[in-house]
Amino acid sequence: MSPESLSSTIYAPLSRAAGVSQPGLLLLRRRFVLAAAALVPLIFVAFTVSPPDRGWTSSFLPQAYLSDAASLPPAAGPGCASPSLLAARNNANFWRVEVLSSSTPSFAIRPSDPETYYNCPELALATFTVRLHYPNETHLVACQPRQGPLGRYIYSDLPDALYEPGRTTSAEVEALLEFGHFSGLASGQPCAAASCREAVYQSLNSGAWSGKEIFGINGHRAQVAGLSSASLRQDDVAPECTTLADLPSTLLMPNRRFVYKAEANKPCSLPELPSLAPASQPKWIHLFGDSNFRHAIVSLAQLLGAGECTWATLPKEPYPTHAVCGNAGSEYIVTFAFVWFKGPRFGNVTDYDSENLSSLAQFIRGMPFAANLPAAITAAMLNMSMSHLFITTGSHAPQLSVQGMQASLDEYGDAFQRKIDQSSATTFVAVPSVDPARIPTSYGNQAALRNSIMIQRQNEAQQQWVQSTLDTHKVDYLDVFSMTRALPDAARRDSVHFQPFVYEEWANLFAAAMELARRRQETTL
Repeated sequence: MSPESLSSTIYAPLSRAAGVSQPGLLLLRRRFVLAAAALVPLIFVAFTVSPPDRGWTSSFLPQAYLSDAASLPPAAGPGCASPSLLAARNNANFWRVEVLSSSTPSFAIRPSDPETYYNCPELALATFTVRLHYPNETHLVACQPRQGPLGRYIYSDLPDALYEPGRTTSAEVEALLEFGHFSGLASGQPCAAASCREAVYQSLNSGAWSGKEIFGINGHRAQVAGLSSASLRQDDVAPECTTLADLPSTLLMPNRRFVYKAEANKPCSLPELPSLAPASQPKWIHLFGDSNFRHAIVSLAQLLGAGECTWATLPKEPYPTHAVCGNAGSEYIVTFAFVWFKGPRFGNVTDYDSENLSSLAQFIRGMPFAANLPAAITAAMLNMSMSHLFITTGSHAPQLSVQGMQASLDEYGDAFQRKIDQSSATTFVAVPSVDPARIPTSYGNQAALRNSIMIQRQNEAQQQWVQSTLDTHKVDYLDVFSMTRALPDAARRDSVHFQPFVYEEWANLFAAAMELARRRQETTL
């Protein structure tokens, strides 16, 4: 039965009363009482099955539409394919978060007018970022939603709480609309080419990035009840993380502590570096990448006891491009070199060979460092070879599709390999998530491709390239994307940079990667 025929059936006893004469008043009253009695069960069901957050709404859709196991006819609503829909679907107010009545805690993101825009194919390519805010911890909802009907996105595989007291708890749903429609975005291939700038930017009249929050039916964040909690203690000893390549995380508030999950409800602890022997030579750690590495080196140098950093800037660059960090008696010398990764289309592949990493001395001599380097960097130290190399491409090439990222890595491959050969171990670091809302307007419409969904697909292509092309005994992958995507807005400084506590956590992750690399080297000796 369609929504229209269902509504006609419900109203039929009242509509038949039109034009009844005075002698038939008694019969009219009888019919009215019968009609009212027939409506009582419907009203009762509407109130009892609706979760408290959703409130009661007048709807003539089948009641199954409000449950997780909805089985609906294929007919589309009257608003589908309308010009107003194409304009409205990219507005967060068009959507609602609705808590579902089901056997397991779940919710749906669906149109605020589910009857008019029921089962619309034009709503089948929307994308969202969803987080669960428990009282003391925040989780990214990483599962892919399923649709039923089209335009109704059901989230049922929700992350449990780790440390909340009790076996069940509730959480707020933070749902951000990324795009109301963007063909090819979910696969990372918005166009058929390696570079999607011209192909995509000109056709974004209905595919512009939104970034606005979607609320529940009552105008506030929806509350999901009945969620499970592992009820762990924060001082419990967790097993070590055996890999850093896939690292979903939880942010514990208010102490801003990160907890990583090897499996659902099973935290893992980051491996820690042991202290070097007193008489051993310092180890050289090199960061090669974008401006996030410029911030991260300060935290890493502090963690490793390398102390203050000396900076240098290449001509025509607005910010420091190189750094050397080290103090007298420090166990580590940490260096940084900035590089633009823009893809082969921009012809900067040779930039990756502009520095000599065969020794610390060669690196320093090739860069515009002042003569007053820290006294700790003695002649003996200058001859040391690199112990660990960290590489990141950054988000400077948002135009690259998955195909373009793969092609770019292939073209940069020889330059990467030469650097890898000069280091005992190498870690490729994922590109972190971004906030397109803060991208300066002078950058143009970068948000179309410089967004977390597209970056996730680029990261996946990069990780696959690393694992299939390079020696995995010597090269590994570090996922910082997951932990940054779970961050609240307050943890960001701008569209691509973060508050200091995030880089302090990066330093812990870098140190964990160094320790795992050391263990791999021991097993191969």
